Amino acid sequence: MADLFKLNAVDKEKVEKGVWFPVQGDCEFLLAGIENNDEYREFGKKLGKKYRRKFRTGDISELAQYHIMAEALAEKIIIDWKNLEWNGKPLKYSKKNALMILKDKLAGQSIIKKIVACASLEDEYLLDFEEDAKN
Repeated sequence: MADLFKLNAVDKEKVEKGVWFPVQGDCEFLLAGIENNDEYREFGKKLGKKYRRKFRTGDISELAQYHIMAEALAEKIIIDWKNLEWNGKPLKYSKKNALMILKDKLAGQSIIKKIVACASLEDEYLLDFEEDAKN
């Protein structure tokens, strides 16, 4: 029998404090989870209100939508990174730097897709009952 609780129970600490993901090469991002993340959801609501009129009228470009997503990811999902170089130079983590790389005209959309793909991997944010049983 499948214990659906054990197969689906979310570890809120992992969702909030993040999980490390290799993104490309030896670059890693510490990412809060997108699913079950109350802070991310609330921030999204605030952004939605800010841009409500444009969404209703359909007067929002695809680029603007990426910029909105970039703002949410930089503020509530990206927590840290390791081994990130930008144009050949090491780049330290900050929310400002995260927003800068996510809004970059040449690379931003691709990076956003990678971040969203990783932070949406629900299995990475589940409780680990096997580890708990060992302790």
